[in-house]
Amino acid sequence: MKINNHYLPRFHIKKWKDLGGKLYNKNTDRTRKINQLDFSKKNYYSTDGTDSLENRIAKFESYISEIIRKIDGENESINLTGKQLYLLKLYCAFCSYRHQFTSEVIIEDDFAMYKSNNYLWGVRRYTEKKDILYITEEIVKVYEIVEQDSNFDHLESFTSILPSKKMLAIGNPTLALYGQHLAIIRSEEKWMCISERCAIIENTLDSDHLFTYVPVSPKTALLLVKTKYYLDQKKYDESRKRLSLKNGGYRPDPYLSVIFGSCASRNYDSSLFCSYYKPFVKSMVHVGETFLPNNDYSRVTVKINTIPKLIIDNFNAIFYQDGSKFIHINDEQLIRARTLPTDYRHITMDF
Repeated sequence: MKINNHYLPRFHIKKWKDLGGKLYNKNTDRTRKINQLDFSKKNYYSTDGTDSLENRIAKFESYISEIIRKIDGENESINLTGKQLYLLKLYCAFCSYRHQFTSEVIIEDDFAMYKSNNYLWGVRRYTEKKDILYITEEIVKVYEIVEQDSNFDHLESFTSILPSKKMLAIGNPTLALYGQHLAIIRSEEKWMCISERCAIIENTLDSDHLFTYVPVSPKTALLLVKTKYYLDQKKYDESRKRLSLKNGGYRPDPYLSVIFGSCASRNYDSSLFCSYYKPFVKSMVHVGETFLPNNDYSRVTVKINTIPKLIIDNFNAIFYQDGSKFIHINDEQLIRARTLPTDYRHITMDF
């Protein structure tokens, strides 16, 4: 059996290691080279006395690592099949579910308006080992079925139709994907860092999932984003108005995400919009310009949005604050992660 199981994928860590990345240990206040046992636990995924689950996870990671390699090689957009799109979304949820170390942006709320995980679908944060192993295996099962299906055509649903009762079964991993789309962001420099807190969830004040952030290399991150809020500019503006009124405001909120909306010189919330959403397509069988509703997302082009350092700094700061082992490439990243103010993580009400 494999004794040490990595809860942060080794191919993620290698992206930093190959660029000379270093690991800062907060407990010892020392920086050292990255080694092969970092971010692993003994027999973490062993079930029934075997490492079968660990081996199946490795196959999922191998499939995804090839897609991420292609994404890292592109500058503006990436062409994906429906299968690749679906499995990248599944992988974002998987990165959060597979261990107890996922962080959340908001960690304290005086008036308990914010209640972690109090939502039906979107990426949740699991902390109990039995739940982690269960949902991890369920996600791997979904991967295996989809990967083997040569006829799989993923059709994104941008409608308001609610999921079926069968879909709402406890522990169904597709709940994390319902009503979520994929966004990809790129750092201006190789500025993204990681720790054992290898995914971050930002929720609304009412604890509704906004997005899950998963850095997969020093320059690229995948995000699973709530389509209800971030489909396009129209939906985004409607959401700002609706959420403000719901929480007692009298004008639209200036932003939804404190990370993308308030942590830069301008609002970057638009970076989370669904870049491959096309409500209508031109008909090829009618004379003239005739447009028909688009239901085919079996092939998509996903835009890669470049994000300023300050936004990445805030994600890095959360990883540093909540983790104990922080991987970075240069000392400036460590200093900024250690000293950056993150007051937005603590909600206080003034009356």
